Amino acid sequence: MNIRRMVMIGAATLGLGVAGLVAAPAAQAFTVAPAPGGGSVTLDRGEAAAVGNANVAGLVDGVLPGYRADDGESIGRGLDRYADWAARTPNSAVRVTVTGVPADPSVGLTALRGR
Repeated sequence: MNIRRMVMIGAATLGLGVAGLVAAPAAQAFTVAPAPGGGSVTLDRGEAAAVGNANVAGLVDGVLPGYRADDGESIGRGLDRYADWAARTPNSAVRVTVTGVPADPSVGLTALRGR
């Protein structure tokens, strides 16, 4: 198993674990869905607030040190920023997607606003 694949598997496991731990008190479970070569986790407003309050940037960036968004922001800081936004915005959610595993893994963050 190559290092990149081990990092992606570890990051996905860590991300799901962190989301599970911080969202455990929430009434609803976060949504997990398959994605090409990976999966996605969608956190509703309350779950995003729990992730934002947990300040997971350091933990996520420790596991994914070389992963950056298009604007150069680290994935951990981006997750904290998106989670904070979703916590303040009615009918919103945050989706974390890991795709391309194992050949060319990538991590994406999406802010979702309901209607």
